[in-house]
Amino acid sequence: MNVNLLELDDVSKHFGGVAATQNVSLAVRPGQRVGLIGPNGAGKSTLVNMISGGLRPSSGTVTFDGQSLRGVPAHRRFALGISRTFQNLEMFLSMTVLENVMVAAEGKTSLAPSLTPRHQRTAHAQALEALELMSIRDYADVPAGELPYGIRKLTELARAFVTQPKLLLLDEPVAGLSDTEEFLEVLGRALDELGCGVLLVEHDMPTVQRLTEYVYVLETGKLIAEGTYAEVSKDPHVIEAYLGKEAEPH
Repeated sequence: MNVNLLELDDVSKHFGGVAATQNVSLAVRPGQRVGLIGPNGAGKSTLVNMISGGLRPSSGTVTFDGQSLRGVPAHRRFALGISRTFQNLEMFLSMTVLENVMVAAEGKTSLAPSLTPRHQRTAHAQALEALELMSIRDYADVPAGELPYGIRKLTELARAFVTQPKLLLLDEPVAGLSDTEEFLEVLGRALDELGCGVLLVEHDMPTVQRLTEYVYVLETGKLIAEGTYAEVSKDPHVIEAYLGKEAEPH
């Protein structure tokens, strides 16, 4: 029996004659937190987009919860339990924090925008729970466009958490934050409570060390190492390719 929640088997993506990823295989078990690291241009975002449905692999297979995702569009993957965040925050700036999270809660139902009052009440309650989980309930009635950057980050996380995903794709959650300690405390507690599988793309190595239990390392589209953070951080190839150099902004 397959014990993996997510499996990529020899996944490649070509853009014309350029190979963005080459025969990458990785896995995430239910509840496991996995890191995906590598220098800029390594293919990390391409892999995440192939998992979430933004791109189709040129070859190889992506399997989620025992089901091949070949031909499954992004909105169906969301309904199956794959949620993601973005480094470039995507939210409705004129809407309040609560309304932004309610949109995500309502979207999970795959219903039309004209939801019944019962569904709206459920979405409202679920959104408040997500805000509480992310310690931002006090900002519920504040328009997203007026939020400090760190609170916007937590709002986007609340939008992902409210969908109760089986797999959460985190794209550089601490990028742009000057002080990450409190943010990571909140994120760590929330992940503990949610208990879903996580694939974390991140340049900040203390964050990877703190939040993940297994790490895959990419370089120029190829998987060059995998193991615990302690193991990959001592790998000479990884040190030469990535850890020995100062990570640049993504």
